[in-house]
Amino acid sequence: MDLQELYISQNENTHPWELARVNIVNKLISQISKKHKDTANKKTTVLDVGCGNAFVVSELSKLNTDIDFLGYDINFKQEYIDYLNNNSLKHITNLKISKELNNFGSSIQKVTLTLLLDVIEHIKNDIDFLTDLRNKIPEDSIFLITVPAFQGLFTNHDKFLRHYRRYNKKQIYSLMKKSGYKVIDCNYFFASLLVPRLLKKTLEKIKNSNYENTQGVSNWNKGRALTGIVKNLLLLDYKITNLLGKIGINLPGLSIYCVCQPAA
Repeated sequence: MDLQELYISQNENTHPWELARVNIVNKLISQISKKHKDTANKKTTVLDVGCGNAFVVSELSKLNTDIDFLGYDINFKQEYIDYLNNNSLKHITNLKISKELNNFGSSIQKVTLTLLLDVIEHIKNDIDFLTDLRNKIPEDSIFLITVPAFQGLFTNHDKFLRHYRRYNKKQIYSLMKKSGYKVIDCNYFFASLLVPRLLKKTLEKIKNSNYENTQGVSNWNKGRALTGIVKNLLLLDYKITNLLGKIGINLPGLSIYCVCQPAA
């Protein structure tokens, strides 16, 4: 979740999109870390760049106690870091958070997987950002990136979140190549959210509305039951999309994930 949508609650009020994404990212981390252990025999260390309110990285650290996690966001304020360390992160021993990469010390050199979860759409010059980051992380690190899909679906919600752009798969491949990365896997997900977003975009055009009254996912208040239903539907969406992709049927979706690594 973006710091723009900062909230502390991590219970049934967490948006089902956020909960589903945690589950999906966790599955991808498991696949990537198993492959990495097989090839390099190294313990997995995950760096979450732009980790927002640290909800995702804290959930991932609780699900993977054998993995070391580093949560990094330049927008952190020290008082918020202190708050997290004294409250929601107090008993999580495999997670460190910081607003400076240097504060992680030698742990940066142990990073085997770098997460950029809905981050680069916030960066004005995404190529320079990715190139600079590549030079700060071990050259054998894998990168897992997620981004919002399709510029034609850019809405007031994107403006509210201070997005510069949305992407399609062709643009992601091009961006990675220009930034010095090799794409290993790339696919759309959350296909079921395309129609609602298209309707939202259409209504905004009809009403000529602006983003000043837009609310983010932090305002979800539908309760545990509905949250669970929507989350499970989104996970089913991902599973179906993923299975179809394996047989060559590539459905578009509202988000894209990309697994890549620095090019040789």
